[in-house]
Amino acid sequence: MMRQFEREKKTTRDAYGNAVHELAKRDPAIIGIGADTTNNIGLKGMAKEFPDRVINVGIAEQNMMGTAAGLAATGFQVFGGSFGPFIAMRSLEQFRTFIAYPHLNVKMAGGMGGLSAANEGVTHQCPEDMAIMRTIPGNIVVYPADTAACDVIVKKLATIPGPAYIRLGKFPFLKVFDENYSFEPGKANLLEDGKDLTLIACGTTITRCLQAKDLLEEEGISARVL
Repeated sequence: MMRQFEREKKTTRDAYGNAVHELAKRDPAIIGIGADTTNNIGLKGMAKEFPDRVINVGIAEQNMMGTAAGLAATGFQVFGGSFGPFIAMRSLEQFRTFIAYPHLNVKMAGGMGGLSAANEGVTHQCPEDMAIMRTIPGNIVVYPADTAACDVIVKKLATIPGPAYIRLGKFPFLKVFDENYSFEPGKANLLEDGKDLTLIACGTTITRCLQAKDLLEEEGISARVL
């Protein structure tokens, strides 16, 4: 029988903002930044507690990258974000040249990643974001599968110097992981073992691959899921 998954109450955008807020409580060098998107990427709570440490540059993503680079160059660790296409395309040059090239400590989240923007239209949809951001040397690219994974990933990235891109969804995901989830950049987690073939997934495709494993088992095919 194909397994089923529970729909979460919160989004990965909420989880991202909550994780950054928790980090900010422990580290005064943590800064949040957005392009009229600080609420959208979950930084509302942090802005309320630390209003001087959450910066809204307005609808000016390229300026946001420059501001983030300046803050990081002077010792701060910056967590920011906007909609996926405005991070991965509109402000790509600034991210590449002013953040990634000098390997500055800036983590940028792309909300509504992939096609999750849905009826926001093609201007806000971005199936290209991960492909684009993976071309930048030294840039870590991650796609959390749910809120538990997002929390762990954000907190782990805070311990790794340099740039990162985090793809976030618009709507709540299906729950895959819990607080025991572990994350190491570049290392896959073995979720299910198998001997006939391997399914490799990230983000929202993980649940599909786990369900595919169940269907394959009914056909006598043993699938491994990474």
